[in-house]
Amino acid sequence: MALLGFFLGTLAGLFLVKDFSLVSLFSGAALFLIGFLLSHGQKVLRMELIGLAVGAALGSLRFLPYPNGGELRGVVIEAKSSYYVLWTGFHKYYVSERNSLREVGDILLLKGKSEDLAFTTYESRFDFKSYLETKGIFKSFTAKETSTLFLRPFRLRQREVSFLSAFSGETRYLLECVLFGRRDSSSLGASLADSLGLINLFSASGIVYGFIVRTIERFFSSGLHEKKSKTITLIFATFFLFFAPKKIGVWRSYLTRLFSYVNHYKLKDRFIYLDILSFVGLLLLAFDATNAYQMGYLLGFCISFFNYFSMCMVNRNRREWRGVISLLVVYLVVFPISLSGYTLHFLYPFFSSLMIPLLGIFSFLGWFSFLSTPFRMILIGYSNFLMSILKSMSRLDFSIPLTAPSSFQIALYYFSLFFVLYFWSMAHNGMVIKILIANMALYVTSLVPLGPAVTQEVSFINVGQGDSILIRDGYHAALLDTGGNISFDMAEEVLIPYLRKKRIYHLDYLIASHGDYDHIGAKDSLLKNYSVGKFIDSTESFPLTFGNVTLTNYNHYKASDENEKSLVLGMDFMDKKWLFMGDAPIEIEEEIIKDYPTLDCDILKAGHHGSKTSSSLDFLKTVTPDTAIISVGYKNHYGHPDKEVIARLESLNIEIRRTDVEGTITYQKFVMPKL
Repeated sequence: MALLGFFLGTLAGLFLVKDFSLVSLFSGAALFLIGFLLSHGQKVLRMELIGLAVGAALGSLRFLPYPNGGELRGVVIEAKSSYYVLWTGFHKYYVSERNSLREVGDILLLKGKSEDLAFTTYESRFDFKSYLETKGIFKSFTAKETSTLFLRPFRLRQREVSFLSAFSGETRYLLECVLFGRRDSSSLGASLADSLGLINLFSASGIVYGFIVRTIERFFSSGLHEKKSKTITLIFATFFLFFAPKKIGVWRSYLTRLFSYVNHYKLKDRFIYLDILSFVGLLLLAFDATNAYQMGYLLGFCISFFNYFSMCMVNRNRREWRGVISLLVVYLVVFPISLSGYTLHFLYPFFSSLMIPLLGIFSFLGWFSFLSTPFRMILIGYSNFLMSILKSMSRLDFSIPLTAPSSFQIALYYFSLFFVLYFWSMAHNGMVIKILIANMALYVTSLVPLGPAVTQEVSFINVGQGDSILIRDGYHAALLDTGGNISFDMAEEVLIPYLRKKRIYHLDYLIASHGDYDHIGAKDSLLKNYSVGKFIDSTESFPLTFGNVTLTNYNHYKASDENEKSLVLGMDFMDKKWLFMGDAPIEIEEEIIKDYPTLDCDILKAGHHGSKTSSSLDFLKTVTPDTAIISVGYKNHYGHPDKEVIARLESLNIEIRRTDVEGTITYQKFVMPKL
């Protein structure tokens, strides 16, 4: 148990220094408390305190200053088709490279320039920048010159490209995803798996790897002595390890099996299973301390530890119930993660139990095909079979939309789950029931829109290169524009998750400033998939009132150009004056200030995403905003916002806020409820 205490203490230390957020502080404190409760004597407690200090020291390494200079020498520790990660000893760098053939283990010398990470982001969608930061990557490096100092002899990437060229369509996607851990969001298979909450099983999963290894072990155990069958299985497990060198779940599964083998046959069971798990966890942290912040790492060890503690109790029950209870524990562990797609799938346990062996067989066939000759017809036929299964599951899927739990709620859930098992082991069933009821009550309460009842807000939603503005007064809300993107459904992937997160379940109005796709491209999907009272796209609908908000349109001039027809809406709300310019050009601005010379605002949504065709100096001097909001996509091909517009705003000391820099920008005010 001493090693378990040291492991939990190390994790606690890593979280305590992560970012000093409430979630990190709570997670660190909870891990330390769990270790304390599991302690049996002062030795374990001392080991936990030592682990706490070690974890804090490891976590603090991320704050070391980055070196100056334009030269990097390091080893590739992660390689994808479009980028690789270079580790220089204390720091990691993201390096973009098209059609990259780099391999983990290559040593390179780069000359160029480093800068802070920056990528196109969208509200509620996967944030690549945040993902890299959890892995300890805070800088990108633009390489103007690359020299190879060492190439790993065993090259898989070129073989991979050649192998995949023999396939197309969904077969190619499934092979890329299941064998090499790469996802193509445009694939039908990816869309179906994601809609069912199964996408993580497809991505070179440690769960699938574990199934393959266990199947091999069962096959050999039927005709061989136990030690021989486990030895052969370990050889196969080592062999398959090369296909997923950066998958934490695969390494956890492999190392646990390896050390269990050594412990049993060489050390005569000197260590218990908890010691082996703790040692593997520490080994992975020693290799890369930021593994502690990866969902694959945390989820894998949660399942392993909770399974161990539950099986100690399950073994006291009838044998036929053990498998069911074990499966239930796994589902309880993955339950909060399964809600991250804002949907609860009631058949998820059945679907995942069915899909794991099917993917295991596909992976096994794919690996042998990769190493020999492409089993083209077999793999195409099997992939078609998998697609038919996914389509059938999609038709059978019974789900309800839910608000995804916050990071704090997830941390609290796992903390409570530990106490459920802890009190269950001591036969305190009454306390178990109380904890379960309290958790359910907390989550259900979080779904109730209590916050909107006492707040007002205006949010400039990060939809990339486009506009979408939420205006809410209590339970009354309107959305001005939706944004739009031809690559994905902006309504389903950005707007609806955001509204649910805000506990907004109905919109009084959806307003289109004008017909450009980047402003109203997600209209049809939003109207189809969300509760909207009325769609507004004409000047005759103004002034428009909902709650205590009255929107006035200042652009009532005849025009043929779409931008010139853009609504220009103003309102007095939250003790501020707001002006939303849509894409109105300078010509419309001139007409407005001529007819409304006293027009004034505190917050200006700058016209046309900061284009120089809007936000003229005369207009800015007339409306005198304190702050200008520019809704714009990162490094968009239009060059927005224009340097000339930025210069105008700066010359007038107007604060500039941009969605490509800050993400969604929200103004909120607390209001006393009316009695």
